[in-house]
Amino acid sequence: MTRVKTHSFKGEIYAKIPREVVETLGLTANDEVEFEIIDDEVVLRKPVLKEEEMKVLKKIASLKHYERTKGRIMGLLFEEEPNIFEELLSRGVLFEYEKQGKKLIGIDRKFFPLVVEKTSPLYSELFEKGFLVLEKESEVNALNEELREKEKTDQVIGVRGFDKKYYIITLKKLREIKPKFEKALESEKVLSKLAEELKTSEELCKTILEVMKENGEVIEKKKGIYVKA
Repeated sequence: MTRVKTHSFKGEIYAKIPREVVETLGLTANDEVEFEIIDDEVVLRKPVLKEEEMKVLKKIASLKHYERTKGRIMGLLFEEEPNIFEELLSRGVLFEYEKQGKKLIGIDRKFFPLVVEKTSPLYSELFEKGFLVLEKESEVNALNEELREKEKTDQVIGVRGFDKKYYIITLKKLREIKPKFEKALESEKVLSKLAEELKTSEELCKTILEVMKENGEVIEKKKGIYVKA
């Protein structure tokens, strides 16, 4: 372990990187370095990929595996990004493979963790199931913060019911199933019968009903009895 002293200059704190660290990481002047705090310890490393290369890889990683054809990927890239894509292919960061007669692009396993965003269990569940019902405000606040960070707030809608539960659904899920609700609610329905008729869970039914009530599309005539507005 090597210790160094810090120095102050114009209100900023600086420290000299020890020679053995410079040599180990192969650092030269104007190189970028990354700092990460892990369990109260600071890790210093030289980035494996440049920022513009990371951007291209993140675009590719945003596609499902079966969507990662060269043509589909090129449609997401702009300006110098197609050249960066070809460079990553030549370096083996990306590779081509064939599956069921379809040529696809893969990301080398050692680089994949660098470009796949970590998500909380609640976030993952929301986008896997399409909806969530939460009771704790702290969980809702944490989820909202994560949605903002990932710029997904415009893909989700949520309301708080009179039962003080939070009903959250993705717009994709809502658009997918809402027309069935509109048709089914042309006559009065209780929650259990609606769920049975639409072959879905009562929890999902309740979520959609709460959102539609908030939008003035559904009326709860009596407690637990719903009809289209």
